[in-house]
Amino acid sequence: MNARPPDAIGRFEILSLLGRGAMGVVYKARDPHIGRVIAIKVIRDDLFAGPERDQYLARFNDEAKFAALCRHDNIAGVHEFGFDHDAPYLVLEYVDGVPLSRAAPKGYSVAPQTAARIAFQILEALAVVHSQGITHCDIKPDNILLTREGQLKITDFGVSRWDDTRLPSAPLMIGTPSYMSPEQCLGHSIDSRSDFFSLGAVLYELLTGERPFQGLAYTDTIFKLINQPHHALSTLRPDLPAEICAIVDTALAKKPESRFQDTAQFIQALQSAAYQGDIASAFDLSEFAPFEECFSIPLGQDDTQDVEPIVSKRLAASVPQKRRRYLTGANGLLAAIIAPVSRWLGLTPGTVLAPPRFYRLQRKED
Repeated sequence: MNARPPDAIGRFEILSLLGRGAMGVVYKARDPHIGRVIAIKVIRDDLFAGPERDQYLARFNDEAKFAALCRHDNIAGVHEFGFDHDAPYLVLEYVDGVPLSRAAPKGYSVAPQTAARIAFQILEALAVVHSQGITHCDIKPDNILLTREGQLKITDFGVSRWDDTRLPSAPLMIGTPSYMSPEQCLGHSIDSRSDFFSLGAVLYELLTGERPFQGLAYTDTIFKLINQPHHALSTLRPDLPAEICAIVDTALAKKPESRFQDTAQFIQALQSAAYQGDIASAFDLSEFAPFEECFSIPLGQDDTQDVEPIVSKRLAASVPQKRRRYLTGANGLLAAIIAPVSRWLGLTPGTVLAPPRFYRLQRKED
């Protein structure tokens, strides 16, 4: 799985590994012609050589097109798309920064004004993305880079889709369970409002230090996300202004029509709530982990996954309340069994051994 970085890809000299995702590997590289440092993304070797090669090639080509269409200061830019022999690569802007997941790791929380300013920069980027008829589909802290100057840049259009497309078109849906919207989990048609749900999850985590929906196994996470409300922000942080809590609650609404309907509406709500300063102004980096410590964290694979749709609309919307309690308990029991085994095997919460069949069995009983 691209365990050792190559010496070069195309004309670009490979300097180091930057990260791995569900589909690709990203390297820091240098263009010898002009001396520019860039980031270069390739498809993972195991996927490129696998039976679904054509599917991954098509997805990678889409990523290049989406990234090229979306140009903004808060989006990591694309420079070039090419081939090294028959393997495609994507040349991207190198961002001297760290993912928000490292700058604000689990347990960190920021001031509401800081969260509003972060949201503003992300929404400025999403306004451009959505204006092109694109839904990003994977807004999460790992895909938001924070520079030393306090600028944010969203990255990774690897799972992006055109608005109103149905997910998935294949047997798998793609995304990061803790940040996916309910409609994305269910494989329904999606649009820009799905990204607002994901941003709501990011804001919740920034404000509380924990994710709004989290289970011992990703099946449990998705079940909670679809069926259960998040814990009220006011109970976790009583100091938060009611206006900020209301914004996050709106973004995390289960139904798309109950969320913000466009970026302008979302930004207007943030501006109205920002009673202590302009949300477009810079924020204080001292609230985040020291940058040098962030850079020293060992690289790992992010938690974007190809995930089997495990909860049907019928199960999510029509199951009697009594049976929902049974499913929640049974799923929790399953997660409790899986968790110690996973720890014994050395697996991370994002590791998927095989698509679960639990909910499929429940559907057969109907």
